[in-house]
Amino acid sequence: MNTFTDGQAIFEQGATGDQFFIIKDGTVDVLKDNKHVRDLTKSDYFGERALITNDVRSMTIKAKGNVECWILSKSTFMEVVHSDRRNSLIDRMTM
Repeated sequence: MNTFTDGQAIFEQGATGDQFFIIKDGTVDVLKDNKHVRDLTKSDYFGERALITNDVRSMTIKAKGNVECWILSKSTFMEVVHSDRRNSLIDRMTM
């Protein structure tokens, strides 16, 4: 479990992605080119795109207030998220 404080960047757009995040508590701000895209809250997840596509982070994620997240490494993510689920995530990304 990791805790992030208000305004803290969890990761930055363009950074190498090697972790997957599930929000246990709190809200995060999703930004693209420093513009607000949406908020994510408890039980939402983020970070899968960079792991699946082996690309850099496409968004910046910042804590809004205190945020607690469970974090999976890329290797653990690939072990526990089977190929059929990864394909569903790819389909979701293309929408």
